[in-house]
Amino acid sequence: MKISLLFILLTTICYSQTDSLLVRKIDRKVHAIDKNKEVVIAEYIVTMDTTLAKMEVYKNKIVVNSLFNESKSVLKATFYYDTDSLLLLRFSERSPEVLFDVASNITDFYYNCGERIHEAYYWQLPSNAYCFPFPVGDEGRAYFGYNDMFTEDFYDRYAKVLLDKIKLYTKNKKHE
Repeated sequence: MKISLLFILLTTICYSQTDSLLVRKIDRKVHAIDKNKEVVIAEYIVTMDTTLAKMEVYKNKIVVNSLFNESKSVLKATFYYDTDSLLLLRFSERSPEVLFDVASNITDFYYNCGERIHEAYYWQLPSNAYCFPFPVGDEGRAYFGYNDMFTEDFYDRYAKVLLDKIKLYTKNKKHE
């Protein structure tokens, strides 16, 4: 009985560390991609219903800036790749209410072999804003003016639409 409990405990610890190590490895790759000043390979303007999107294709990432006409929300989706394999999908929504230009609501989806392995949700503020008290949770979302329609379910559906558009526009070529 003790041996089986020990085995379960060790297995749980090993697998949980493996996921966090993989997430950190992806973070390092993404940081290296962002740090490398790449030139835009191609640019496209895409219209989808009431949304206007500008797509920029780089060697290892694709950036899609979307303007939603009805809500006036601005959403940036960045797809990070390692060859043809998706590493990370980052959604960044700029705050329309706060004067800080870089106040953003960020959602990260981590991938390994086509499977989502981790999600991370956070707000990004400029360093000079950290001394101000801001509300958290739903009050914080309202304070910053973030779009309530931008949920995890919305991001999943929108990512599929964007991936279809990316495939259409890049004609299934590698991002190299």
